[in-house]
Amino acid sequence: MNKVSKFLLLVLMMVLGFAVVGCGEKEPEQPKEPDPIAPTAITVDATIYSGSETEKYVIAGNKMYVEAMVEGPEGCDETVDWSIDGDAATLEVEDGVAVLTGVKGGNVTVTAKSKIDASVTGSYVAEVVDSEDFNAIVVAAKDAVVAALPEYATENFTLPQPENPNVKVSYMSKLKKAWTDGVFQFADAYNEKTGDVTYVFYGLFQFHSVKKEFELSVKAVGDSVNNDFYALSAAKKQVEDMFAVKTINSEFKDIVDNGDGTYQLALPTSLKVEGNTQEIAIEWAVESGSGLSIKNGNQLLYTKPLVDTLCQVNAIYKAKNNNDISKLYLTATGFSPEEVWEYFKTKNFKSSYYNATTDTFACSTAGFTVPTTDTSKKFKALSVEYRIAEGSESVLTYTAPTGTSTTGTMRKQSAGEATVIATLYYNKSIRTVLVDKFDENGNLVKDEEGNVVQEEKQQLVCDWSKEFTFTITLS
Repeated sequence: MNKVSKFLLLVLMMVLGFAVVGCGEKEPEQPKEPDPIAPTAITVDATIYSGSETEKYVIAGNKMYVEAMVEGPEGCDETVDWSIDGDAATLEVEDGVAVLTGVKGGNVTVTAKSKIDASVTGSYVAEVVDSEDFNAIVVAAKDAVVAALPEYATENFTLPQPENPNVKVSYMSKLKKAWTDGVFQFADAYNEKTGDVTYVFYGLFQFHSVKKEFELSVKAVGDSVNNDFYALSAAKKQVEDMFAVKTINSEFKDIVDNGDGTYQLALPTSLKVEGNTQEIAIEWAVESGSGLSIKNGNQLLYTKPLVDTLCQVNAIYKAKNNNDISKLYLTATGFSPEEVWEYFKTKNFKSSYYNATTDTFACSTAGFTVPTTDTSKKFKALSVEYRIAEGSESVLTYTAPTGTSTTGTMRKQSAGEATVIATLYYNKSIRTVLVDKFDENGNLVKDEEGNVVQEEKQQLVCDWSKEFTFTITLS
């Protein structure tokens, strides 16, 4: 073996020796992380809220902040998981703090649970109020209870409770006897001698410091169908269906022409309701308005009024022990503007220039007067204005009345045909109103403080107005 080979063999043996020594040595152990220390208790409380220290709450739409106070040995893990039970609020977590957003009146339970030991928890019951107007909350609770009451009571039943558990209600009979467990006592309300009755009782509602007593009622009956109230309701619907069309005129269904300018409609004096053993008697009366009246107890008489007139017709229903009423608001159709114009021409224009048979106007005199009111006084509130149509001024001119005069003057300027426009006004009046002021450029005028300036303006009002055009032949 030469020197080089001996040298390489020696180096290889040294390397193998080091390798054997290295494989036999152990890595030094790293220091072990200490086990986390679990807390022993968690207390949860609201830190930002509405109300007071003794009455903490969150208003619907607002936020309440709830924090967890963790107790335990020094160095215990204080991290928690948050959860919420209930739909009166929603939960978000910001930097470990529970943030509740109120949704509706009621309660939610928010819980903090240790991340290290799930058995260590703390909870807080948060109250949500719909608003800080506690009176309104009480009234709303009462309205909800009323809406939930049954249509008829035929036996004992549990009276409704407010959706918000923080609104407390207790019920009492008509004689202020408390009803335990909120159960309506049917025997207090109904007996066969008195029969079907609307029974009044009381509910005492309380929310925080607000306490209100309300009068409530329910129909206590012997049978849910064969009772006064069902029969009255069904009869009432039949009558109101008769007058589904609210306008009374000569074309109204089943109305009879009396031949003297009046029309008559027979009204029922009683109705038999299906499923009920009794007949409902009906009495009729006209409470207000003109154009409608009651004849012979049950005949609705229609006489055309001067203008459309709203009338109140009452149907009074009578059952065994109870009554009801329909207040029917019906419009008695009056004369149309066209009918008034035809009447006005015949009764008010002089025969010297108006021929009612041919419905034509003609005049040979230099001047004549035309009426501006109804001289027959049938349409006392009627007024008429005239103007000569453009292009006819060379044939005829018109001068309006002045002072207390009720006639205008037409004057012939030359022979030929002139077009005249008559405007009829019924119940015309002029009133003063305040309107926004505009400058000549159409911009609103404002004062130094930026308020819009208003000015008085004359405004014409009337029940109706209508233009009619006629031609006068001048010779």
